[in-house]
Amino acid sequence: MNCTVLAACFVFTLAGAGEDYPPLPDFEKRIDYVAWLERALSEVDDEENAYFAYAQFMPGLVGSSVSQDDWPTFEGMLTTPRSFDPSSAAGPGDVFNRGPAPWHPKRKSVWQASYKRTRKILKRYDAASGRKKLVPLSGLDGRADNKANLIQNVRFPHLKYLLQCSEGKLETAWRIRKGKVSSTRFLTAVETNLRVANQMRGSIFAAEHFVECKIRTMTYQHARWAFAHGVLKAKHAAKLTKLLRTIDKEPITASPTLKGECLRWLDALQYIYGPLAGGGLKFNGIRYKEVTGQNMGATNRFGLGVRVERDPQGAAKAILEAHVAMEQHMQPGFAMDHHRALGVLADRMRDSNKINKGLMLGLGRDYSRLYSTSANCEAERRATHLVAELFAYKNKKKRWPKTLGKLGKKVPDDIKQDVFRDEPFVYVLLQDGPFLYSVGRNGIDDGGIHDSKMGFAGKGDFVFWPIPDSEERLAASKLNRVPDKDMTQLSAIGPDLEGKRVTIAAVVKETSSRPSKKHERRYSVILSQGDTTIEMIYFQSVADALGPSQEIKPGIRIRARAVVEKKEEAWRLKLEDPTMVAVEE
Repeated sequence: MNCTVLAACFVFTLAGAGEDYPPLPDFEKRIDYVAWLERALSEVDDEENAYFAYAQFMPGLVGSSVSQDDWPTFEGMLTTPRSFDPSSAAGPGDVFNRGPAPWHPKRKSVWQASYKRTRKILKRYDAASGRKKLVPLSGLDGRADNKANLIQNVRFPHLKYLLQCSEGKLETAWRIRKGKVSSTRFLTAVETNLRVANQMRGSIFAAEHFVECKIRTMTYQHARWAFAHGVLKAKHAAKLTKLLRTIDKEPITASPTLKGECLRWLDALQYIYGPLAGGGLKFNGIRYKEVTGQNMGATNRFGLGVRVERDPQGAAKAILEAHVAMEQHMQPGFAMDHHRALGVLADRMRDSNKINKGLMLGLGRDYSRLYSTSANCEAERRATHLVAELFAYKNKKKRWPKTLGKLGKKVPDDIKQDVFRDEPFVYVLLQDGPFLYSVGRNGIDDGGIHDSKMGFAGKGDFVFWPIPDSEERLAASKLNRVPDKDMTQLSAIGPDLEGKRVTIAAVVKETSSRPSKKHERRYSVILSQGDTTIEMIYFQSVADALGPSQEIKPGIRIRARAVVEKKEEAWRLKLEDPTMVAVEE
């Protein structure tokens, strides 16, 4: 590790630092940390606080009278009923296995039903996104000295519903209406989701920050997919760049969450050394177990040491020192030295005394993960801005820029800067168009070899454009968007279409294969459409190129573009291009 960073980890003074952090407990007079929290969160007027707007239609929020039964079930492209863990809401390289695509209401009855069921809720979500800030009410009574009113018991029921709504907005944005996906609706979904994410910007709660990053990352990825699918074209890019420059101009950082983490630790520590009445420091083993989940018996290796711990003041000071020192390492961007330093500081806080070792078991947070999650999200933000700017440039100049510098002064230098090293993103103009990538966590340019974990596996880059491994998905989407009126019926295949390439949709009735001297292996698919059946064939070279999502098996409905040919007095279809077959969506 860099010597300067190490020095910063171990040389620290509280003089002039930590002024915005919660006060240290003195263990003589009880500090109402709930009151401190409410003062810290009271900077936003009720009229500007989105929490009150969400409480009008989301169940479980403080002050909400909405029943859980009134919340609709989301069952679209992204949403399924599921358990929710805010800490797992965002992770490195959180990309889609297949990627989103336009969908037809007639072919997706479940998705269409979900769309109709959730429209009213999403309208209220839209309206609430216009509020300035999201400040959750704690629902705690700071005057009550009991477990139920500890800061660690602040709940975030709104996060589950916000994530569902943000996914629902994107699902709706991909819905085909009158034969196409509306670019206006798509841009509105991007704007709404980023405004909601902005409401959580600067939250002192890690749970909210994780969900903010999740919503942002998902929205950025969908925006790039929209360009890939042609839902957003070069002519729409100027609107997106203006939108992003207006509401998405601040970098992502987890730094404010350190105050919330420090608050949880200090509040729990004070609780364990209480009640305070009667004078003197009194360690309370029952409360220790309530906070940490650890009993005081022989099975707990910290038990005896914690019992005799007589320096809660030192424990409190170590907690504050560690969190304040972490702040300088939690700034936007990513550096491995800072990532390691956060781990060192967390370990130092834990090992400062026995009580903090126990608290780490009950309250532990992976501070390095908070940092890396923010860095990943910031990389997504900058790259999405750049992709939009590239398309806007193409629309205006009728050509792609040769370098990122050609984008002009309106694109800030920090947007062009790779999050993972002190240089710009790698940009190469290829024959097929732009190639844009980050070097990823390892900080090494691996030549654009994509690693979906952003280099967290130790090697590889993170390619933002073109979207990696998207060819199969984009080809399938193109097939699935062919209007029904342009499809060829199986019953129409005959002499008039001989030698021509047609697009069909049919159910796979049966499949088989046999060796072929010329082509290694010949595959046969019997397709059914009403009372008509026809054979479609293809050979080993095509079979080898088919992806997992193109598996042809009995019972599924496929779309294919194939050549009509006659063989032994029978008409059949010949599939020559592996990108020209897809499961119908």
